Amino acid sequence: PLALLTWGCRLTMSYVNPTIVQRFIREKALRGPETVSRDGEFSNGLMARAKIVTDMDDTTLCPQL
Repeated sequence: PLALLTWGCRLTMSYVNPTIVQRFIREKALRGPETVSRDGEFSNGLMARAKIVTDMDDTTLCPQL
């Protein structure tokens, strides 16, 4: 199972469909009311921090495509 959350939106699926995931990220990411680029403080159950893919502001979403 996979769940993606953005400000006011969610996408859940029982199997990962990369095309749908990438479309969701490109359409919904970076649309929240705050423009915060710093790392969050959530750590409960976190196994590893996410890596920066492009830069701190995520100026390029899904850059591998």
